[in-house]
Amino acid sequence: MIKFKVFKGVNDQFYAHMVAGAEPLCVQMQNGEPYLWARVQVGSPPCTTRFRVTGTGHDLGAVGRYIGTFQLHGVGSLVFHVFADA
Repeated sequence: MIKFKVFKGVNDQFYAHMVAGAEPLCVQMQNGEPYLWARVQVGSPPCTTRFRVTGTGHDLGAVGRYIGTFQLHGVGSLVFHVFADA
């Protein structure tokens, strides 16, 4: 298992430098930051995987597999949903 920091990038996308065959499992908060956990096979070749982060009430468009939901607190509660690339 390896964790990857989730961040909002251009067009609500982010890229994680994973390994081939990695299986994204869930998204949760840790120490106030959202992270994605994935099952990986150690020694597999590296690859880059794209994810979408969408806020509740926003248009989804074309999304892939649902990975999880996380909430940001502070200036108000914001809820985001993470999808693997379609």
